[in-house]
Amino acid sequence: MNINWIDPALNPAHAGNQLNSENKQDSSDTANSLCLVFENREHLDQLCNAIADFDFSNMALNLRFGIIEMQGEKGKSSSTFSTEDQQVVYFGTEKSEKNFLNIAGENAVMISNQCHKNHRTIAFQRHLSQENHIQSVSLGEFKADFGKAESLLRASDMIFLDLNVIRRQDSFYPVSKLTGLDIYEASQLLRYCGLSARHSLLHIKTDFSSISHQSWECMACLLWYYIEGCGHVSTDDLSSNDNHVYMVENVFFNDALKFIKSNITNRWWFVHPETGQEIPCSEQDYISVREGAVPDLILDLCVD
Repeated sequence: MNINWIDPALNPAHAGNQLNSENKQDSSDTANSLCLVFENREHLDQLCNAIADFDFSNMALNLRFGIIEMQGEKGKSSSTFSTEDQQVVYFGTEKSEKNFLNIAGENAVMISNQCHKNHRTIAFQRHLSQENHIQSVSLGEFKADFGKAESLLRASDMIFLDLNVIRRQDSFYPVSKLTGLDIYEASQLLRYCGLSARHSLLHIKTDFSSISHQSWECMACLLWYYIEGCGHVSTDDLSSNDNHVYMVENVFFNDALKFIKSNITNRWWFVHPETGQEIPCSEQDYISVREGAVPDLILDLCVD
């Protein structure tokens, strides 16, 4: 898959003044860059028009804009597209979503109004979902405790956002429902996506050739908060002696379960009793084990 990179500084109609003046860098430089990749020029133009009034002056990342190269097309700068050495926001279709899901495997997280049987899903609506995944977080659970969603995001290699997760009156998306996340909750969620250092791809499904300006404005808002999160990523040192370590006895396990609370970010981790793998979790997971229960995350990992 090849991509043509477009320098926004040469296309002032496609980005705001702050973006042009503060982030004017060599488009071939991938260091400290966030790549925004589109499958057609119309979608790139729509997004850039939607962010034209946004303030990017304090953003730490350089934004690179690119369009997937179709056969026979030639652009200013073309390179092979890969998420291995760069962080990417990909605006694509259900087809590209499936392709990336095959790459991510089980380490993918969906953000959608319908639960995916084979993938952890955040903010799904139970009355719209016939299937379930044991580690998924429903809309009601998300609103009650954001920590469960945050821990899933930290454990993901790729994140897949479907705008249908946002209620219709906020997203203006054709297949959204009257129920769902509001724009404020969705923006908070996307900021936490950006704060999750492990993932390399955020895929935003744009399955319609014609999407309203209001929907692009919604996506632009989500993108801004995602970028803000990317600029404030903190890496936890789980080997530090300054961390808080908790050993919890539970009747379902022979040995005490180990939890770590980072002294840097106050985020929680669970240590798998057999493999020693450090797995992101929430404070509520720790509390549940301490009270004698077994949360879905640990049940799925440790119980055959």
